[in-house]
Amino acid sequence: MGHTCGRQADPGHPDGDAMTLWSMQPRERVEDLRRDGFLRTDPRHAYADFLPAYRWMADQMARRIGPPPGGVEIPLWAWFAYRGTRRPKPDLRSRGFFQPGTEAVRIEIEVAPGGVLLSWFDDWHCVLNLHYHSLSANEFDEIEAEMVADGVENIIHFEDYPENWRQRIVASWDRIFDLDTMPDFNKSEGGRPVQACLWEIRADDVRSVKEFVAR
Repeated sequence: MGHTCGRQADPGHPDGDAMTLWSMQPRERVEDLRRDGFLRTDPRHAYADFLPAYRWMADQMARRIGPPPGGVEIPLWAWFAYRGTRRPKPDLRSRGFFQPGTEAVRIEIEVAPGGVLLSWFDDWHCVLNLHYHSLSANEFDEIEAEMVADGVENIIHFEDYPENWRQRIVASWDRIFDLDTMPDFNKSEGGRPVQACLWEIRADDVRSVKEFVAR
């Protein structure tokens, strides 16, 4: 059917002067951090199909937390709550961080909250897949019905949508930042993962580096 997507519930807001985050990176990036004193995302190494979503997130960051440093185009990702606030630190025994066998690191950092934009990780997939972000099962059904009525339920490529639908879909993505809404759609018993986007990691922000091999 059409491009719709559900969301999850509230992890709560971080308090205090510093926020602890964890960024999962290939092991070789530690050398970049030591050499340059910072880590940033190079668009040339990003998955090309997701670049529109990454650039949308960059626009949101510029609007909500301020512009990037010179030369930075797209965000760097980290975890604020990997398995919800009760289990925030990423478990290195988990699968899916990288291709199995990849030598990687978990970088723990402490940063000022004002330089971080939090969002629902599961809901972020609506942006990655260019889908409408529904807040509830009822809204999901209503949007599907509207798409069928307008003859757009089987459109595959985002650019082929009529302008009014493109605008509605993009506007719905703002909901991934609403950590106070408690929807009734797609709740998870395993925790409510929250991702963090920031422009860079500074060497001074690093508290620990843990090496691991991806499963």
